[in-house]
Amino acid sequence: MRIFVALILTVFVLPAAANAQDLSPDEASNRMVRAMEAEKWDEALEIVDAFIEDWEEWAEPTNPTLCIAYFHKGLCEGRLENFSAAARSFEFCYKGLTRHLETRRE
Repeated sequence: MRIFVALILTVFVLPAAANAQDLSPDEASNRMVRAMEAEKWDEALEIVDAFIEDWEEWAEPTNPTLCIAYFHKGLCEGRLENFSAAARSFEFCYKGLTRHLETRRE
């Protein structure tokens, strides 16, 4: 699971999050992985939130990268026991990816 999370973060989420926090993608990826492994969910959530803030200005809600970021946000929120926020993040991810797949079939 850790390898999957690290791969998704490195490829999709962290390059944009790095720009938002003035970190290189490698630095942001390493920071995120370390935060998650150390169960520093506040720190991991901060990185994902920076990414989402950056991308929401221009990305469609069906953008898979944005949806995956919301998935990771939901993981962090759940670990922080903010279950209602986690549910909203997971819902955004699910609905966005579902609409994305529907548009690809057309």
